[in-house]
Amino acid sequence: MWVRLEDIFHLQAGRFISASEIYGEYKESLYPCYGGNGLRGFVKTYNREGKFPIIGRQGALCGNINFAEGKFYSTEHAVVVETFSNTDTLWANYFLIQLNLNQYATATAQPGLAVNKINDVLIPLPPLNEQKRIVAKIEELLPYIEQYAEKEEKLTALHQQFPEQLKKSILQAAIQGKLTEQNPNDEPASALIERIKAEKLRLIAEKKLKKPKVISEIIMRDNLPYEIINGEERCIADEVPFEIPENWCWVRLGEIGNWGAGATPNRHEPKYYENGTIPWLKTGDLNDGIITEIPEYITELAIEKTSVKLNPVGSVLIAMYGATIGKLGILNIEATTNQACCACIPYTGIYNKYLFYYLMSQKTELQKRSEGSGQPNISKEKIVNYLFPLPPLNEQKCIVEKIETLFSTLQNLSHN
Repeated sequence: MWVRLEDIFHLQAGRFISASEIYGEYKESLYPCYGGNGLRGFVKTYNREGKFPIIGRQGALCGNINFAEGKFYSTEHAVVVETFSNTDTLWANYFLIQLNLNQYATATAQPGLAVNKINDVLIPLPPLNEQKRIVAKIEELLPYIEQYAEKEEKLTALHQQFPEQLKKSILQAAIQGKLTEQNPNDEPASALIERIKAEKLRLIAEKKLKKPKVISEIIMRDNLPYEIINGEERCIADEVPFEIPENWCWVRLGEIGNWGAGATPNRHEPKYYENGTIPWLKTGDLNDGIITEIPEYITELAIEKTSVKLNPVGSVLIAMYGATIGKLGILNIEATTNQACCACIPYTGIYNKYLFYYLMSQKTELQKRSEGSGQPNISKEKIVNYLFPLPPLNEQKCIVEKIETLFSTLQNLSHN
């Protein structure tokens, strides 16, 4: 049969209670306090005792249903539902939940439900025995529903995390040479290193590069890596994180490019900033991609009078401070940076995008190596001493092409 809600329920709002009387955490001798959005907290007194559905009638969640048992307090924004003799209390609770009373709320800044509007809602009323059977079936199925909801939640989280996790797996496989075939006709990376050494000597002779205090060379002997630093040799097998193909070699990042941190010109010198035309990048401007625009500029005078350096197009940038550690960018414009950013100008034979993706794959590890309690940072020294798996130049390009193809496919799948 069809009835109005007022025919089978008696709806009564509770009483006002001051917010100062409501405790956020449960303590012994306190009672639950229900308001317009559900459980508000706990109070020292109660105004109801028994088993009742409660309708929240004020606030963003108005129309929500809670089931109260025992002694509790209902505020003026919580409507207690008393059932008549021909109505099962638990059936009433489940029925009100599926009724979605929020649809009857007033569309104002503070949504609300009028009791007389709820009372007028027309509903189908089954016989009392049928109500009890409905409740029994619901409670039989509830554990399965809860399990399903839990699994659905985990599946949703997995779905959201999957693209990023897959990206990490792609990068990890790529930097180990597992996504590309090794071409025996490619010049080995060891020959590339020799050419880089010659380039560095030329730059030092031309006074374009300072002579390094430490010169590192990594060689393989008996399938173990050894590092020679200033004539002294030591085994570094415990540092090498994974195996690489035979025509690759391990080097320190400092050996494959000219690295330098930026600086901040004195903020109290307007002549360093006013009418500036030279982009000055801060770590917040890094986008883990190609950088084409930078919002802040400095002047030529700032470059002449301070330690700020102009980095050429193609430079690879990495953040060294705070929450941005490991954030990356590749310059598509000439730009300077602040001291929280380290720039690498790769030597000939080092593909900047390969370096970029390698650093991206190592973000978590670089963050682990940061130091400092207030604002953790990773120094330039730690970056240049970080191990780098170097493939032949052709393979560097193939690896980047493979990564970008897979990333593009993954992005398309995520949007479908």
